[in-house]
Amino acid sequence: MTATTSSTALALDASLALEFAGEHRDLLQTLAALDADFSEIPRLDHAVAHTKLQWWREEIARWLAGAARHPLTIALPKGAYSPRRQAHVEACFRARFQAVDLELIGFAPTTREEALTLIDRREGSLATLSVSLMTGLEDPPVTAFGRQLGRARGLRTCLLGAFDSLEEIAHLVQVENNR
Repeated sequence: MTATTSSTALALDASLALEFAGEHRDLLQTLAALDADFSEIPRLDHAVAHTKLQWWREEIARWLAGAARHPLTIALPKGAYSPRRQAHVEACFRARFQAVDLELIGFAPTTREEALTLIDRREGSLATLSVSLMTGLEDPPVTAFGRQLGRARGLRTCLLGAFDSLEEIAHLVQVENNR
C-alpha cells in the first residue's frame, strides 16, 4: 500500500458515506469540506496557520450568532439552538480546533490514551457534530456514538499511515541493500 493507495482508500470511504447520506448529503459534504480546510492549517506557514485557525474560531462563533461569512459556514444549518445544543456544537468545534492546536505544536502521541484523545478531538468531534446536526439529538448519546465512529475512522487512518511507513522503510532498505 502506498500513500496514494491510502489517500484513495480514505477518499472512497468518504465517497461511500456521501453516497448513502440521502437528505443529509449536503450537510456531510459541507462538514467534510470544513474538516479538510481545518486539516490543511498545520501544513501552512506557522504564523499564517495560527491566524487562519483564529479566523475559523471567530467564524464559527459568527455562524452560531447567525452572522456567518464563509460559504461553508453559510451552508451549515441555521436555527435557534437551545443553550444546551449550542454548547454541544461549540464543544465539537472547540475539540476539533484543539486537535489543530496540537498539530501546530508538533504533538506526537506517545501513549494509547494520548492517541485516542487526539483521535477523539480530530475525527470524533466531526463525527459527533455530523450526527448531532443530522439528527437533532443532544449529548450524551450523540457524543458516545460520535466518539466510537471517530475512533474507527481515526484508527483506520493510523493503520493506513503505518502501512505506508512500513512500505517506505522496506523500499529504503531495499535501495540500501542494492548499493
